[in-house]
Amino acid sequence: MAQPPRHQRRVGSEEQSDKIFELLHAQRPIMRAKGKEIHKSHQELHNLVLSDNFTEAQAKELTATTAKLGAELMLMMATTHNQIYQLLTPEQRKKLAERQSRLTKGAAD
Repeated sequence: MAQPPRHQRRVGSEEQSDKIFELLHAQRPIMRAKGKEIHKSHQELHNLVLSDNFTEAQAKELTATTAKLGAELMLMMATTHNQIYQLLTPEQRKKLAERQSRLTKGAAD
């Protein structure tokens, strides 16, 4: 039998699911906006590369901006993931650790 998509599988209690939904729903517009900023910065760098007005200083500024935006997005994602982790019961955390261990071991083989 086919598994439901990962985001539709029941992981814990309904209360946990509701809290996770709220966390992810609150982050969605912020992450979307940050993604748009990253895309814009990438596009500006691309346009600069293909222009007669290229300067290393401008390229350096755009790459720094892109890196900063990417780091901000990664931090937001890490924070949200930790907030979700904090909602897990000790048993769920143990299962997660076991799953991570198997994935890590499988990747090393």
